[in-house]
Amino acid sequence: MIEKIIDLLIETGNIEYNNIKIYEYGLKLFLKRLFHILIFIIIGYLFGNLGEMVSFLVAYICIREYSGGYHARTTGGCFACTVVVAIGVSVFFRFNLWSHIYIWCITMVIAGCLIWFLSPQEAENKPLSLEEKYVYRKQTRKYLIILMVIAWIGSVFYEIPEGIASAWIIQSLMLILGYFSNWTVKSSFN
Repeated sequence: MIEKIIDLLIETGNIEYNNIKIYEYGLKLFLKRLFHILIFIIIGYLFGNLGEMVSFLVAYICIREYSGGYHARTTGGCFACTVVVAIGVSVFFRFNLWSHIYIWCITMVIAGCLIWFLSPQEAENKPLSLEEKYVYRKQTRKYLIILMVIAWIGSVFYEIPEGIASAWIIQSLMLILGYFSNWTVKSSFN
């Protein structure tokens, strides 16, 4: 499928032949991301919490992009992690723990602090320069503040703060897992 799309882009003159590898990589990344988003939406729909899942996805994508954290080593591992997180978040929504404002306020403060101080986090195969660390940290913190404001304003609709708080919990867990994963990799080389 990707090859057919690339061939069509070459035929129409939208890309040059010598840039095929770059476009293949970008297209694979785009389709993988789209597939993961569809998994979350389908699972959210099946569990009856599509609104919360969309709120979760928007918040999670914003934070995850610049914050970093744990990354599976294989595509299969990444897919499995996506399914587990999507089902876990949907089950979490079903328990309706967010019915008390104090619970999500405390959760958001703890998870937000973890994200604030642990971000950005390098992946084993994607080291960050000092400039990238500065820019990513700034972006992560900007999104945390924006999402906090959205959660407060949107608190009349329970789906919004539920989704945002859940995204922060998952991202803080990904950062903790990433920290220990990177730590064990670094310590095994010493």
